[in-house]
Amino acid sequence: MVQTPIDFAAGGVKARVIGDQSGVLLQNDNHVLPFDANAVRSVVVIGKATQVYAQQAVAGGVIVGRPMGSGGGSSDVVPNYTVSPVDGLKSVLSALGNTAATVTLITVKDDNSDLNAAKAAAAAADAVVIMAGTIAEEGADRASFADSTGLTLTALGDGLDWYVARPNTISTVTSNSPANSNTVAMIAGILGATSITAKPMTAKTALVLKDNAGVAMDPVLLGPGGPAILEVWFPGQE
Repeated sequence: MVQTPIDFAAGGVKARVIGDQSGVLLQNDNHVLPFDANAVRSVVVIGKATQVYAQQAVAGGVIVGRPMGSGGGSSDVVPNYTVSPVDGLKSVLSALGNTAATVTLITVKDDNSDLNAAKAAAAAADAVVIMAGTIAEEGADRASFADSTGLTLTALGDGLDWYVARPNTISTVTSNSPANSNTVAMIAGILGATSITAKPMTAKTALVLKDNAGVAMDPVLLGPGGPAILEVWFPGQE
């Protein structure tokens, strides 16, 4: 048997191309996208502290701070390397000739008790990237959400707010009931901040949406009063 070394560099390039081509612009009423790479001096990336998405983007390895492959069952992916959203944005801006822009990650707790700090940072930034979505793992089917009595709450799985607190554990057991991330309220709060740059919040905020299945969008996020919405699929997702 002859083993052929994996060409990780070529694979990474192909994954990047696939990711680029699979993005779908769902909403851009205020012409937020594309951002003007030459005019942007500061970018903030905002996401939920309990969700891996804004922090590492890749679905596999659901526990931030632990090696990829720490959980997730058959949907887990252990890549040779990953590029975080912050590092990816820095790389793209640099490639476009903007090496002075700052890119900062801000995470918000589920109860939004620290939302004011995120709102202040977003108000002062030239571009705001909110990363939200759903990451379903084996044994944590969103359709199996149940409350403490075991009553199935299928409808909770349709929105951005609800997730399974322990994604590598069966979600129907009492100890693993659904948790509310209050993501929609976070996004609405950021959009409602008073911008201190030349552009209002709705003209500089993009929601990068990732989901493993259909997600019902809250009406507050749609139309001219909402952000630009870009649907994406990252390699590593089941």
